[in-house]
Amino acid sequence: MNKFTLTLTLVFLNINQVQAKALGAGLTDNNKISDGDELKRSDWNTYISSKRGDELTFRIHENIHKRFVDVEEKNRDLQKRILYLEEMLMPEETDSKATLTLLRCAGTQEIQWDHCTYRVGGAGPKGGIVFRVDADGYHGLEVTSTDIAITKFGCTGVDLGNNIKDYIGAGLSNTDIIHDMNCPDLMNAVDVAKAHKVYGNENWFLPSQAELNLVYHSLHADGNGTGNFTDVHYWTSSLDITDNSNNHAYAVYFGDGKTANKHRDSTYAVRLIRKF
Repeated sequence: MNKFTLTLTLVFLNINQVQAKALGAGLTDNNKISDGDELKRSDWNTYISSKRGDELTFRIHENIHKRFVDVEEKNRDLQKRILYLEEMLMPEETDSKATLTLLRCAGTQEIQWDHCTYRVGGAGPKGGIVFRVDADGYHGLEVTSTDIAITKFGCTGVDLGNNIKDYIGAGLSNTDIIHDMNCPDLMNAVDVAKAHKVYGNENWFLPSQAELNLVYHSLHADGNGTGNFTDVHYWTSSLDITDNSNNHAYAVYFGDGKTANKHRDSTYAVRLIRKF
């Protein structure tokens, strides 16, 4: 608590124009003081002073005492309030310093604090449509807002190995595996994915079977028209690993969301997805 000293100067005019000062501490013996002596705060009511052999008795008015006490009480109350605020707003275990950043979120163009949050069906950060978000709303998956191409899957007759998967999260690695095979046919579905750019971003890929199925159920199955899909087949990056002919890949029909095993030379629509 901050300490302070209250200084009072009292002027009494008599024939000798005697001046007494109260400075908040020390009372002389037998309550007699000379001009300029210090007075106790605890004995404000009556003090006696003498000057040049003439004894002057005076009473310091009670309102002076009251004002002094009021100041003390207000100071104590202020300190209590400060301590309360420190305990409530700045506990010891919490860092009291923080920085908030105002952001214009890519895709949505919304103004948000610190983090951009996204929702299913809304705009994604790179111009797509969000079809999956994590619990925090900061991360998820977006799909291109239009069909990118109508093309064949490609790599017909090529053994793409056993590392092509169909679960959510497999699309990116599937696309990379197929692309690294350097299949002879140009502009197949994977080539389209690798060549696609939005706002300079190249991280788009051909979705796995489960990822594309999620696109259907999140955006198209309810018939609200989100994403401008049509009821046609869309290529996935997943394969039927039991197909020893190496001539087929999975496509999802957006009329009912069912997956079909289609010949790689067939031409179907392509939508790409990306992580954010």
